[in-house]
Amino acid sequence: KDEDGKTYIIASMDKLENEIVHECEQTLGRTIREAQTPGVSGKYLTKFKGEPVQHEMYRRLVGKIMYLGKKIGPDITNASRELAQHLYSCPSEEHWTALEQTVGHIKMKSFEGLIFRKPKELRAISIVDADYAKDIDDRKSISSGLHTLGGTLLSWESKKQDCVTLSSTESELYSLSKGACENKFVTMLLDEVIRHESEPRLTGWMWEDNMGAIHLVKNQHVGARTKHIEVRIHHARELEEKGWIE
Repeated sequence: KDEDGKTYIIASMDKLENEIVHECEQTLGRTIREAQTPGVSGKYLTKFKGEPVQHEMYRRLVGKIMYLGKKIGPDITNASRELAQHLYSCPSEEHWTALEQTVGHIKMKSFEGLIFRKPKELRAISIVDADYAKDIDDRKSISSGLHTLGGTLLSWESKKQDCVTLSSTESELYSLSKGACENKFVTMLLDEVIRHESEPRLTGWMWEDNMGAIHLVKNQHVGARTKHIEVRIHHARELEEKGWIE
């Protein structure tokens, strides 16, 4: 229980975290320094075509980091996604430096685990964002999202988008559309399980910081410059008009 006497649950994987740190230190032959962040700001890994550096161990460690991030580590999910993009190419010293940074963050144990508290309300609330044209190799954008039930974290993702987007607004709209699908799923599940027939359906909330994307969802007019993203616009707009998201 916390200071207010309210019960909460902590999900942790200390054994796996210690295993990742130990294996990485054994491979590098030195003690890894703790890191405040799982990645280095402003840097992005690119494909390496030279001789691989300890390829098998790189794949082994990244696989464990991905598993940890998927289960209880939203803070390392984006870093693990970037490391995983080079599992089947040749990792270089630069890739190992990035891996060491992520492991250093895991070693720091900046949080005690994933905490689950009683939701403030039974409403799906999602936060989505995009990093425009981030991948230097193919210039695809990165989508990310956090999905909660009244503030209690349910799921999270960081994923490269399937296609090349032509503007930051389009990449943000892509993330909004993808996140709205997850938000709608949670809302439908709540509707099925707890809502009485006489009660109105709760509308899921979407948090988006790109005014261009928000404007396109809320307004019917589509100009010549945004015609190529009309499908995403209509998908998100339809969910809002039908009351699934706000």
